[in-house]
Amino acid sequence: MAHEVDCMHAERCPVCYGKGVVYGVAETGAYPTTTCYGCQGKGWVSVEDAPTMYPPSELGASGANQCV
Repeated sequence: MAHEVDCMHAERCPVCYGKGVVYGVAETGAYPTTTCYGCQGKGWVSVEDAPTMYPPSELGASGANQCV
């Protein structure tokens, strides 16, 4: 029986393009910035990799394979 292992990786935020802030247009014509709602100001987001199936022989003693 194979086991499913979920891994995550970081990608640039698609909302702010890695800047951590988003720009808005105020009624005055100024461009105020606010913290990005997509990444909470980090500039990156965690994305789940496609699930990978491992046979039990590759899981190791702990029962979980390390994500690479």
